[in-house]
Amino acid sequence: MPETFNGPGGEDAALCHARMSEAFDHLISGAIDEAVRCVRDAVAYGTPPTNELRNIINSLQDHDRHDVAVELCEGLLAREPDNVAALIDLGFSLEPLGEYDRARAAYTRASEIHPSDATALNNRAFLELSCGNLDKAREDIELALGRSATEGIAHATKAEILAQQGDIAGAFESITTAVELDEEWLDSAKNSEFLAPIREAPQWSAWLAEHDSSDDL
Repeated sequence: MPETFNGPGGEDAALCHARMSEAFDHLISGAIDEAVRCVRDAVAYGTPPTNELRNIINSLQDHDRHDVAVELCEGLLAREPDNVAALIDLGFSLEPLGEYDRARAAYTRASEIHPSDATALNNRAFLELSCGNLDKAREDIELALGRSATEGIAHATKAEILAQQGDIAGAFESITTAVELDEEWLDSAKNSEFLAPIREAPQWSAWLAEHDSSDDL
């Protein structure tokens, strides 16, 4: 922990702000280890703004530094235990670390705190899918869609679950809805390991020709 002092003018708060600024600069330049050092200093000096801390957490997740992301999420949740976004971030970073039970608990808590939000349920559904718990995954994604049927990600996740359950027609229907809501889910149709069954189906080529306007058919 860095040496701290609390003199006139709130020096610790100023140092916290300075270290956060340095952390962002290091993230932009790709100096991830230096960014980690600076954000840890910032947290030691004071209480960084929640939105700034979450931005750094998300950047660290993008760089696969899930261990540090978990550390920062836990610190944030220690002072804001009902922060739904932080709980979802925590679950997201616990998964690649193999902490499936803790990730599941984080998503569950987030869903309980914010009963109208579908993100935590979608993430829990994908976690169950990844663990091979298809019935639980299907139950969670139906709950997520019951909360919000206009999110492409939930329909894409449902397509993945249905494909793994052998419901190819249902998987095509769900991925079609996802793509109609947001064309970015076409990449999921092309690349998701869980959607391999639809790419092996006879109707795949016709479906792709209908929905893909790019040149790489």
